[in-house]
Amino acid sequence: MKTILLLGVTLIIALTSRLVQKQAIDDKDFKQRYGPWCVIAGGSDGLGEAYARQFAKRGINLVLISRTKEKLHNTSQAISLQYGVEVRALVGDLFNTRQVIQDLDDMTRDVEVGSLVYNAAYYSVGSYYNQTTNNIQDSIDICIKTPSLMVNSFLNSFKKRGSGGIMIVSSILGLFGTKKLPMYAAVKSFQTVLAKSIWDEAREYGVDVTSPVLGVTSTPASDKVRSLCSPFSEQTPEDAAYESVAHMYSRVGPVINAGWYNKVVSSVLHVMPSSISTQFVWPLILGSC
Repeated sequence: MKTILLLGVTLIIALTSRLVQKQAIDDKDFKQRYGPWCVIAGGSDGLGEAYARQFAKRGINLVLISRTKEKLHNTSQAISLQYGVEVRALVGDLFNTRQVIQDLDDMTRDVEVGSLVYNAAYYSVGSYYNQTTNNIQDSIDICIKTPSLMVNSFLNSFKKRGSGGIMIVSSILGLFGTKKLPMYAAVKSFQTVLAKSIWDEAREYGVDVTSPVLGVTSTPASDKVRSLCSPFSEQTPEDAAYESVAHMYSRVGPVINAGWYNKVVSSVLHVMPSSISTQFVWPLILGSC
């Protein structure tokens, strides 16, 4: 029965149109809202780099944070040369919350930051009872502690200036939970709920908050699970980044299920009892039962 249901759902998804109309963005207005500087945590490659390019192409200067020094500096130079913006590279460990926030404060003291994208994540594949204390603590540090304090550090300044943007990049796994990535699903759930809650508080001050709920994206960080992926589920970083920033700009709401496949899967799973939907997240998103 489970196999039949899974095949039926997959067929529905496969027959769904993959054409998603792009939301228009007024570049001048975008820059006014979210510039002149944007901080991107986890911005050296993959999805983080794609977000950086979305802001840079609209004339917004960048502060990119990553602990991979060479990759970070290469990306910073490439974006600066291509788009003619200033890019500052902060080599920092997002597991070390207070240090990286202090370093970020020092680096941005002389500029006006108008937006923050928190794109960093950590996961360890396996059953929860096989996770080490270090794995669990790392998940909490990089996905809960650091983004919570980093968002808090910018929110008041955005409120005072009457505009700004905050993006906390989450995952569809956080909407339902799943085996083999239980801690990752849990911390991503926290991020989505945090963004939704802040959105309702911040919008009256002109601050836009969004949580892109992503599936598997073709980035270096997804290498561990890519071989398991459903052939329909993978999205390019460029498409995910554009859809995310367009949603934040549109002010439609706090959460965007990026990608046609994610939208359909999420809709299907939401109508199922949790006892069923939780079992189907792994095979539908990652393609392995």
